[in-house]
Amino acid sequence: MPSQIGLNNRSIATTALVLSFCLLTCWGASLGPGTRWQSCSVVYNNTFYVWGGAQVTPGFPNFTSATLPLSTTDPIVWTDLSWDIPVVLADKTRDISTGPCVVSPGGILVVGGTNLFGFDLNAKVYVSLNLTGGNPLTTLATRSNARNVHVEDSVYYFGGYAGQGLNVTTAPPQPELFILNMTTWHWNSDSVANTQTIPPNYEEASLIYGDNGFIYMIGGASYGTILYYFSDIYKYNIGTRTWAAVTPSFSSWTIGIDNSRLVKYNGTIYVFHGGSNFVASGQPANGSAMVNLTRAYDIQLNRVSQQDISHSQYAPNASVLNIPGVIGDAVIFTSGVRPGTIAVNGTWIYNFTLQDWTNSVAAGPYLPSLLGPSNSTSPSSTLSKTPSQTPAPFNGAGSPNISVIVGVIVAAVVVIAALAFYLLWLYRRRQPRKYRVSHYNHSGSAPSLHNPDSVLQKPGSVMHKSELISHKPELISHKPDRMSHKQDLNSPKPNAVANLKPHWVIDTTKEYV
Repeated sequence: MPSQIGLNNRSIATTALVLSFCLLTCWGASLGPGTRWQSCSVVYNNTFYVWGGAQVTPGFPNFTSATLPLSTTDPIVWTDLSWDIPVVLADKTRDISTGPCVVSPGGILVVGGTNLFGFDLNAKVYVSLNLTGGNPLTTLATRSNARNVHVEDSVYYFGGYAGQGLNVTTAPPQPELFILNMTTWHWNSDSVANTQTIPPNYEEASLIYGDNGFIYMIGGASYGTILYYFSDIYKYNIGTRTWAAVTPSFSSWTIGIDNSRLVKYNGTIYVFHGGSNFVASGQPANGSAMVNLTRAYDIQLNRVSQQDISHSQYAPNASVLNIPGVIGDAVIFTSGVRPGTIAVNGTWIYNFTLQDWTNSVAAGPYLPSLLGPSNSTSPSSTLSKTPSQTPAPFNGAGSPNISVIVGVIVAAVVVIAALAFYLLWLYRRRQPRKYRVSHYNHSGSAPSLHNPDSVLQKPGSVMHKSELISHKPELISHKPDRMSHKQDLNSPKPNAVANLKPHWVIDTTKEYV
């Protein structure tokens, strides 16, 4: 049988390799985004990013990422990214808005609300956007429901309303339209041609671009002592600059929903979750709750449908979800809230090809500027022709700290080396004396391999320095007999585990109230 020395050598080597691998791969491992609300998620270059939001459970990093592919049934490896935002861009000790949460054609994640700044997803550094043309965001902050939507290389900001509520006299709609071009970083002004066509002043309505020259608004609510939820669909024609109501040609959504997350895929707008009062659209109710429905609006066929996902094993609970990241035919959600700001923690994936929630997403060559939750198209003719400008990076507090990175690498190497020396010392200390063999005995004659006593140190004798060197294991160990080797070849192999395909159910005719 193999010698004990050979087995100990292999055990020590295996232990050292495992510990070294853990130190190199687990160093700096993140807890992930944790439970948070109103965070911004995007997918860029096969990396899923989660930025900002209100922490429901304190102690988790505010900016993390995970590399695709992902599996929600396996531990996700998260990486912490810099939250060291330069003070000239934002006060990181206070709440920072995640809007508009879009990625520019150049890979800049744009956030900040009324004080826009960016994070360069390629250089991993915070940048100033150097906006020109007159920033309207301070004015829009005084309005009610000044909505924005990503339209290809631009962000459209509608003027909102001069008050709250559905009364157009006390809260008249404002016709202004402001367009930020994310290639030139220049603001342009436009307006809605007919103010009378502007949709009602719904709270928490959701907008998305349909890649067909129209911007769509879906759902919304009116808050007060009595709650109203709506399932209405409106569309804005970028060419004619007018709004119009949409009447689906087949079926309708019976209950209204607000705070839904919209994603367009293959000519269909998908409407994920939200809040509702569970009565007919536009009818009053005293309370509300969250829904776990996935709705769909087929733009070309002008048809709506509804999918019950309450029995899907990979689906999230009824909730209002955060802004998702989109890649190919998959959309990735993290966290959310239920009534009473009860946190919904987890990561969920919806696959448009399967038409169901699933547990994995593959990597792909897709970029969010083409397939994001706020899809986009060619800007209108009012966009600026100013030459492209590059956002200015901040190489100070917001840039990666090279000295810290080098320090971490050096520390890891030192720890690994110290561990290896300790394991070697421990191995030498625990070896039985009878295996300490020397090349020559104290008399200077060559040892006999047939007489073990001739290679053992005698009590009281002085060993030469060379006598501490051990023979190679093959000189003192026998080869395994053929019978035991044969038995190893015939040992049973572990059974394969079959992959389970998610069960899904689609019901496009039944409405759930």
